[in-house]
Amino acid sequence: MSAAEEVHKISACNSYLGHYNDKPDLSIHGVGQDEVMAPKHKVKPKKYSFKGKVWKYKGHAGWYFVTLPRMLSKTIRQSHGLSEEGWGRLRADASIGEHKWQTAIWFDSKAVSYLLPIKASVRRITEVDAGSSISVVLHLQSEDSKYSLLTRQR
Repeated sequence: MSAAEEVHKISACNSYLGHYNDKPDLSIHGVGQDEVMAPKHKVKPKKYSFKGKVWKYKGHAGWYFVTLPRMLSKTIRQSHGLSEEGWGRLRADASIGEHKWQTAIWFDSKAVSYLLPIKASVRRITEVDAGSSISVVLHLQSEDSKYSLLTRQR
């Protein structure tokens, strides 16, 4: 759907709700009269590479993780922070060697870094265990949200 179609859809919805004017009422979304919400275009995912050591969480069920370096975490948070879902979750595609999988990284406020969980099936295929040093490649979408805010030119 094009940006114009999306704005028309929002405008039609506002008309149905009783907002009879030629401008969509987006004030409930914090959008002013001279601004409009438009869909963002898909952008090639950003690639991040790092090395880390796998560790096992000591709690029940014992998940395995690798902690992203702090500087890389800071860069990712600055670029993708608005895309974080609940609990600092960012969807990602990860790979160790030739094995790729869909996952998420989670921001850990104690470590001031993101954590990448390494599930059992990935550990088996890649022969990774606690204490293993690994090289990881992450792909994250570079858009900050589904919509961008456009300012109307007068």
